[in-house]
Amino acid sequence: MRASICPPFGRASFRLYNRGPIGHELVNDQIQARARAVISAIDGLLLFSGVFDDPVGRAYRTVTVALAEGDAGRARLSYGAVFRAITMWMLDRDVVHERGFGAWIESRVLDDANPFSIACERLGAEAAKRSFGEAVAADLEALTIAWDLDIAALGRALGAASPRGAAPFPTNRETIPSWPFDVDSLSRHFVERGATDLARWRAFRWVGGPRGVEPIVAIDPVRLSDLIGYDQERALVLTNTRHFLEGLPANNVLIYGERGTGKSSTVKALLNEYGDRGLRLIEVPKAMLADLSSIIALTRDRRERFILFVDDLSFEDNETHFKDLKAILEGGVEARPTNTLMYATSNRRHLIAERFSDRRGPTDDVHAGDTAQEKLSFSDRFGIAVTFAAPDQDRYCAIAIGLARARGIDFPDDQIRRRAIEWAAWQNGRSGRTARQFVDHLAAETMSVTPRGV
Repeated sequence: MRASICPPFGRASFRLYNRGPIGHELVNDQIQARARAVISAIDGLLLFSGVFDDPVGRAYRTVTVALAEGDAGRARLSYGAVFRAITMWMLDRDVVHERGFGAWIESRVLDDANPFSIACERLGAEAAKRSFGEAVAADLEALTIAWDLDIAALGRALGAASPRGAAPFPTNRETIPSWPFDVDSLSRHFVERGATDLARWRAFRWVGGPRGVEPIVAIDPVRLSDLIGYDQERALVLTNTRHFLEGLPANNVLIYGERGTGKSSTVKALLNEYGDRGLRLIEVPKAMLADLSSIIALTRDRRERFILFVDDLSFEDNETHFKDLKAILEGGVEARPTNTLMYATSNRRHLIAERFSDRRGPTDDVHAGDTAQEKLSFSDRFGIAVTFAAPDQDRYCAIAIGLARARGIDFPDDQIRRRAIEWAAWQNGRSGRTARQFVDHLAAETMSVTPRGV
């Protein structure tokens, strides 16, 4: 849908300003009318008003307001801020796009979370278009006006782009003849990609407060194929996760065992294995378990499947966070949504610390036995509990050899075995983590030019 309020800039379609009184440059009537049309279009956006709510959008509006008010000098000064904002926007994304402003405005439209994009994500394209189609069409027409009056055209007209007077980027119309979006293409985009962080990212960290969750951009790349050993223990976790993704009944999971056996890596590998099937992971600090009801309110009624992940879970006897977790595991008046599960790891089978003094009386607790049983049975509230026991020497060596082969290390098995045993004796004892650390050292040794032992 095209807007025809004003003709687009050409390379030298007109002069920006006329000479006024000494010290003043007056914007000519054509440019002034064009800038007013842009401001009116931006201010009239119904759904996509957030497009201009960032440093580039605010700087662009400042220079356009200066033109609309007829102040060419202030517009020229403001142009630098727009240029800097666009280049910083590109550098933040590690790209230098030849269509600076055009790439920015198109990206902002595609990333905007508004009632239309959220409705597409949750209800589908047809329902969203029935409710918001006319408003979206009007917004796209308004955005076209700003897209036509891009920064390259402004720079050429202002003569502020470079010593040669050429704009640093080609104008939008020199690279794309027409505005690239319509209601149908946008609805398809938001249905496929989503409109909110929970749809677009795979891993999150719960931070609480107004922010709620923040995306984790650099996800640990570990995959299930990278994990050597514990295949039998891991199989039940994988089966449960696949049932969960298929919409079948699934259980909360507790993975407990010795340190360094791959408990956390197993959960993180699930995300890399099944993220493209809608699996999402929200890492919840133990200290913030009281926020679980808020987290579940965030995930409820979404199409994605969420694992709430608590790493290294355990409680001292004076901590009360376990009661918040207990309500989620067992359910309360508010039912737990079927798209959310809890996966936790721990070094302890019994998650709440118990002391010998808890078994002796007298105590102030009239029903001390019941209290002790509550502590001991807390881990039973997870539907599935899997033990990752410390490896014996044969399993430890098998893990080390498997990791070495995966890294392309072709030392004989008996040599790797002998050195892995030596490494465990001098370092942290036998575990999957120790085996990986040994293989890291071995890989570095094979690549180093320094002789071994030097």
